[in-house]
Amino acid sequence: MYQDPNLVRQRYASVNLNDRERTLLDALVYHSGQPRSVLLREMLLKEAYDRLGVGRLYNANLARGAQ
Repeated sequence: MYQDPNLVRQRYASVNLNDRERTLLDALVYHSGQPRSVLLREMLLKEAYDRLGVGRLYNANLARGAQ
């Protein structure tokens, strides 16, 4: 079914937000048109790459995925 079974997402994480944070996230979801889970995953991965000092790898992965 999948070309690479390692890319199947099977893990689940939850995030607790207060009302202001949830409202801000909902506004971003509405503005971007992306599902909340996709938006949060992309934001989390970008931040992780940046903090590890390898943000250029994240940008390269985005460029490759857009093709």
